[in-house]
Amino acid sequence: MGVILLLGAFNDSVFNIMKSACLEFSSSVLSPVVGFSGSEIELYKRIISSIGKSDLIVFEDSLPSETLGLEIRETVMLKKPVLVFLKEGSTISPFFKDCSNVRRIVFYKDLTELKLFLKKELLAFFI
Repeated sequence: MGVILLLGAFNDSVFNIMKSACLEFSSSVLSPVVGFSGSEIELYKRIISSIGKSDLIVFEDSLPSETLGLEIRETVMLKKPVLVFLKEGSTISPFFKDCSNVRRIVFYKDLTELKLFLKKELLAFFI
């Protein structure tokens, strides 16, 4: 299967759920932000490089992200497909509203629902 990239300002619980679901569909799950401690320029280069290597970008957009606009712009330029997940009650970033690369925007109630919905979307994407 292809390379999946996880992006967003997620906490450890959300990241771990998303990563475990993605690993059921791909042995290559990237997350250039998690655990990174370099400069902002190094992080930006790392994110852009990861977008280029990925077959699918999965955003968790429940929390604000300072780099979201740049990430979306790069996915559009490279024509990368995008899935967006948000916790119910969150407001979707305006960057996603008219983004032609977005395959689906999914709202979830809790981590169990996040994992279930993510697996369903990954199954539809990869099969």
